Amino acid sequence: MGIFDFNMDFEQRDRLLDISGEWIAKRGSGSIRRFEFIDFNTLKELIENKYINPLESHNTSPTIAKIYNEGRFCCILC
Repeated sequence: MGIFDFNMDFEQRDRLLDISGEWIAKRGSGSIRRFEFIDFNTLKELIENKYINPLESHNTSPTIAKIYNEGRFCCILC
């Protein structure tokens, strides 16, 4: 598996997710913004614009691609 080339345009990504605020890296936590719901079209845009790697997952959750392809996207936490 090769290296994923993330789109680093955080301002456009934040507008897409309707989140705002300062991105301040804090020791031990990194820069984190939480959101609790995205719709199918937003998830599609995140994948297509390379804001997220579809092969990634968190802990024991399915990959983003699996969630997208199977339509299990109603309660994604980030």
